[in-house]
Amino acid sequence: GMAAPPTSMIRCGVLMKPDKAERFVRRLKAGRQDDSIAIEYIVIDVKEPLDAKGNFDVLLVKANDWMVKTMFFDDVDSWNFLMDVKRFIKRRPNMVVVEPLNMIRSVLDRGLTHDELHKTNNPILQTPKTVRVTRDQWKLARTSPRKTRASVIQASDGVNVLRQLAGLRYPVICKRLIACGTRHSHCMM
Repeated sequence: GMAAPPTSMIRCGVLMKPDKAERFVRRLKAGRQDDSIAIEYIVIDVKEPLDAKGNFDVLLVKANDWMVKTMFFDDVDSWNFLMDVKRFIKRRPNMVVVEPLNMIRSVLDRGLTHDELHKTNNPILQTPKTVRVTRDQWKLARTSPRKTRASVIQASDGVNVLRQLAGLRYPVICKRLIACGTRHSHCMM
């Protein structure tokens, strides 16, 4: 038989970089199986005030790019935009937010993700030993004479990285601290 017409309309705001938003909405529409609920997807123009599109029942947030610029590169425009988003969400307590801002930070920073997993002391997770090297430490080591490079790189707690490396076991994965949002985030080093 024929499906009953939708009885309600859900307004779903899509907040992400413009080049990704349209593709994302097309995929959402193509993947829908249930027509009993009508969903209107509204791509939010990030150049306009957030309130310009009105209220939403659901807000899909993909703010990784702005979050990365704020967390790792001290980008003031991105920080201001994220604060606007936060205020927009706070003024709408009944709106369902998918991927809230406070949940994004810990998955963007591989160091924070590791720390959170390690704190669980869950034997199933078995978080491996890590060694973190900052961008400044890496630059200093690369410009130092080869004999002194390893001693130049110090961990944040001041322990020599060579001593930390001694505790590592193969296989070793060497990735950037930023988990997504840059062109090198998913590259091995």
